[in-house]
Amino acid sequence: AYITVEDGEYLKIQGGNLYELSKAPDRGADNGYYKEGMYKVGEDIPSGEYQVEATSGLAYIEVAGDSRHQIEGIITNENFENSMYISVEDGQYLTLSNGAQIKA
Repeated sequence: AYITVEDGEYLKIQGGNLYELSKAPDRGADNGYYKEGMYKVGEDIPSGEYQVEATSGLAYIEVAGDSRHQIEGIITNENFENSMYISVEDGQYLTLSNGAQIKA
């Protein structure tokens, strides 16, 4: 996930690793799919329209305008089964979870 922290804020990380953006591992497609995770559109995944697939049960997708992880930043989100289409633009953040994936 991408996380933006501003001056004066605190961040507690449990059960994970924290990297500076310039030193973070590659966030591209894995074996031909963008799998669960958070992607920056225009850097990790190209802008455009995608068919999102649910690999099992109820999956979740979110498009946000920033990486602050606050409700005000959410542009659109959806719990879905089977598949759906989503459009994303450069600079947005795309989160795939609960089995959501996109074919690269």
